[in-house]
Amino acid sequence: MDSENLVGKQFGHLKVIELNHSDHRGSSWLCECDCGNKIVLSTCLLLGGEKHKPHKSCGCLKKKQAGKSLEYPRIYRIWKGIIHRCNNPKQTGYERYGGKGVTVCDEWTNSFDNFLQWALSNNYSDTLTIDRIESTKPYQPDNCRWATYFTQEQNRGVQCRNKLGILGVCSSGKGYRAYITRDGIKKHLGWFKTINDATNARKQAEEKYLAYGQI
Repeated sequence: MDSENLVGKQFGHLKVIELNHSDHRGSSWLCECDCGNKIVLSTCLLLGGEKHKPHKSCGCLKKKQAGKSLEYPRIYRIWKGIIHRCNNPKQTGYERYGGKGVTVCDEWTNSFDNFLQWALSNNYSDTLTIDRIESTKPYQPDNCRWATYFTQEQNRGVQCRNKLGILGVCSSGKGYRAYITRDGIKKHLGWFKTINDATNARKQAEEKYLAYGQI
């Protein structure tokens, strides 16, 4: 039998009203959801366990989330994406996020609706992507913004494969190559004899993009 009395306790949107049944197999509880519906759940379903997450509503939250995800499919994909790459070791990109200690705040992890409301209240646009302002901090409301791909790349830092440590400049037997990538388009800026010339070419390309919005 379960020893803990859960009557009166709140679990997400569920409040335990009374003990429904108890025997050697455990206890079940009558719960009332914030939406007004009542549901009977066992102790393990209320508290959660190794194989499943705790119930937080009578099921209305899942129905609500399903409707919102259909109405805002891109925002939903972004939400699922940041959670997966921070929490799922099998996800592509995990080594650059969760593998390096990047996390998603509980407020967003536990609720697509919370993330959606933040997105719509903070200048979301289909042409923008989510960007962490401080790369060492989590995905959370005060550390994220909707930014252009240009801004995000500037904030991302030098890719690990760039041995020179200079964004947009690499070296080979021909000298130094400068390039720039914006909005999914990569443009070769030329080969240069010195690293300074290549860096200057890259800088000029950035200034042109800022001024004219194209490369």
